[in-house]
Amino acid sequence: MNPARTFGSAFRGRYRHALWVYFLAPTLGMLVAAELFLLIRGGIGPSCAKLHHANEKRCIFCRGARQVRL
Repeated sequence: MNPARTFGSAFRGRYRHALWVYFLAPTLGMLVAAELFLLIRGGIGPSCAKLHHANEKRCIFCRGARQVRL
């Protein structure tokens, strides 16, 4: 599902009737996954982009603070 490759082939071959799926499906999937994430966590969004804070490494996303969050 590479939209760029699909678009190039479809544009050259004038086969555009189902092309919208390749652009709409990944976007809708991302939005549904984000809403599901918030629903599972009770509406509390992520506090940081780093996935694992339980280590001694500094976090570049939290302004370099050395905080251990669980």
